[in-house]
Amino acid sequence: MSVDDQHHRLFAPAPADGMLEVVDLTSGKLWRSLPAKRPTTALYAPDTRQLYLTSGRDLVIYDDTLRLIASIDLHSRLDELQYDASARELIIGRMSPGETGIAIVTVPAGKLAATVTLPSSPQGLAIEPGARRLFVNLPDDGAVVVIDLQKRKAVATWKLKGASDNFPIALSEKDGRLFVATRAPAEMLAIDARTGRTIARVPCVDDADDMWYDAARSRIYISGGGGFLSVIQQQGPDRYRSLDQVRTAPHASNSTFSSRTKSLYIGVPPGNNQVAEIAVYRIAP
Repeated sequence: MSVDDQHHRLFAPAPADGMLEVVDLTSGKLWRSLPAKRPTTALYAPDTRQLYLTSGRDLVIYDDTLRLIASIDLHSRLDELQYDASARELIIGRMSPGETGIAIVTVPAGKLAATVTLPSSPQGLAIEPGARRLFVNLPDDGAVVVIDLQKRKAVATWKLKGASDNFPIALSEKDGRLFVATRAPAEMLAIDARTGRTIARVPCVDDADDMWYDAARSRIYISGGGGFLSVIQQQGPDRYRSLDQVRTAPHASNSTFSSRTKSLYIGVPPGNNQVAEIAVYRIAP
């Protein structure tokens, strides 16, 4: 999911329905549904005023009015999507066996600039703009790979100790701390982004799927299929504590965070007398 703060819109891929749902956040109602082939990840970039969507093997680009601009075949099933605003590059996860890695696409032109091969499927991407580095979770390997975005190659692999199934990832560039949530066991690891050393561990929601770092409040939010939202307080670069566990809904794992609206948006799937909806959580001071 992704939020367009300027126009008060939220973009939510619905792969089971073959749609990209566009929600009007002012009215709280569905505004438009755009047909899409197996959509997985959406991202709106305010500086380019473009919306990017991974859809099957294609990177799909829309303009600000949601007019289709381009569809680029990247020759692999796609998932995961991050935007490096400083370089105006999209980082996209390539998931198909034999093609695993990342693709780097320049925007707004929409040109494939490079690919970097990885040993398994990437799940979770975090960009460090100042150092032009990318951190990539490899849950099948229980590792984090560091990619030099200027050299277009992997420069380090950090094997996680005593943890695996690492899916979501986030970064505090100011503190030099990388945050990784694992499913086995269910915990968040705070890692030194320079050395790969694990500094702290905090229990978190089961089946973690998305994670966000709130720099203004020094907090980490983790959504997962376990049915609640983990809120972890950063008390310093090396000190962390569980602040709250907010009940959400079973399998409500996908989320997005807006620092501008001070809100966390969580996708709630249908089931057990529950209709599909976007739940909005306002961030307390």
